[in-house]
Amino acid sequence: MKIIYFANMKQIIGINEESFELKKEIKVRELIDILKKRNENYSLAFNKSNIQCAVNCKYVDRNFVIKNTDEIAFFPPVTGG
Repeated sequence: MKIIYFANMKQIIGINEESFELKKEIKVRELIDILKKRNENYSLAFNKSNIQCAVNCKYVDRNFVIKNTDEIAFFPPVTGG
């Protein structure tokens, strides 16, 4: 799967995107837990409960099931002004 990071998340982690291989389908929250365990930067980037996720350009909640063919995007909440 392709994982894309936006805004301050990409600055904290240090990359815009990466490839990630799943052994089976998992929920978004499980992917977040895996990523947080990688290192301190990932842990810091995902430390807020309001991080938004889109799968294949559609907003999803953390219980959404993802698979290897999906494109996952993570970003902080966006507000208008």
